[in-house]
Amino acid sequence: MDEAELGGFLDLAYGAAAQAALWPDVLERFADMVGAEGAALIWQDQATRRGRGIVTQVDPEVLPAYFANFARRHPSQRWTENPAERLRHFVPKMIADDEALPKAELMRTAFYNEFMRPFGLHSVMRLGLSAQGLDAAVLVLSRPASRERFEGRDLELMTALHPHVIRAFNLAQALGRDRPLAAAAEGVFDGSGAAMLVVDRLGRVLRVNAAAEAHLAARAGLRVAAGRLSAPTVAQGSRLAALVAQAASDDAAVRRGASMALASPSRRLPFSITVTPLGGELSPIVRTPRAALVTISDLEADVDLPQLRLRETFGLTRTEAKVASAIVDGETPREAAERLGISFNTVRGHLARTFEKTGVRRQAELVRLLARLS
Repeated sequence: MDEAELGGFLDLAYGAAAQAALWPDVLERFADMVGAEGAALIWQDQATRRGRGIVTQVDPEVLPAYFANFARRHPSQRWTENPAERLRHFVPKMIADDEALPKAELMRTAFYNEFMRPFGLHSVMRLGLSAQGLDAAVLVLSRPASRERFEGRDLELMTALHPHVIRAFNLAQALGRDRPLAAAAEGVFDGSGAAMLVVDRLGRVLRVNAAAEAHLAARAGLRVAAGRLSAPTVAQGSRLAALVAQAASDDAAVRRGASMALASPSRRLPFSITVTPLGGELSPIVRTPRAALVTISDLEADVDLPQLRLRETFGLTRTEAKVASAIVDGETPREAAERLGISFNTVRGHLARTFEKTGVRRQAELVRLLARLS
């Protein structure tokens, strides 16, 4: 391979670190350079065996078939041997399929005959790239039965390029980690009067707005210990951790939001803690970590109900909005009349028109509606 070809590949690989859309081109170029007829880049949870990835120059159904039916049936069974411990000592090696299991033995397995052979996978080389938690990323190169195994010059070139692909891939991960923060850092997050924190699935705090900083400083509810969100009691902490793990799960079937009450001996009412999934779908290449938005509601705080918003949303007059705000604040119509300096009958008239404009029939319904608006 000449210097210009090598330079072109390296430019492409390191360019893909910033532009994930270039990774299929990287795989295709790499496969061509080392004489492979197919390539796949895979992120896989080594405990559950679920994963995602991209392929080039091979049937695109190969990955769905693998993860749906064959990921847990690989004959070497290496993944069953304490994956967490193995990944703690992860070294990005190059391993041929016949190094993991003799080829003659592999060819007698259902894994080979029902999965590899139908997709034209005979000789396979796995290049380790990265490990984070229980996830590992590998680059898989393949040849059909009509070709010899990877060796000689192709293997030497693969060995020389492997470190560059590792560095480009890890750089892509580093650039992708801040994406949930970018989504959360919009003005609505930083400027919100509600206390909000962004955490990863392990409860590590990624971002805090001003209202949440004030809540944490008061030490009346949630706390941060060693960089992780925690609660005053073990039971509350376990419940919070479960909600965060659920909201930030990679599994769409598990991922959902939920709420909990956080009681405190010094308070009459608990804090309401709502945990919501944050972020879009994962990139098949960039391991953008799932994140969760934790919102803290103080049930003892006065309801902040901007009167201008009432007028704009429901077409209330200025006085109708004032009366509605007083009712939401817990005042009776007589108390509202006294404070606003108007008659009781005038307040009743304003309430009747407010009911009509908002579509409610009773005072309790109005309170619920306007509390949701706040």
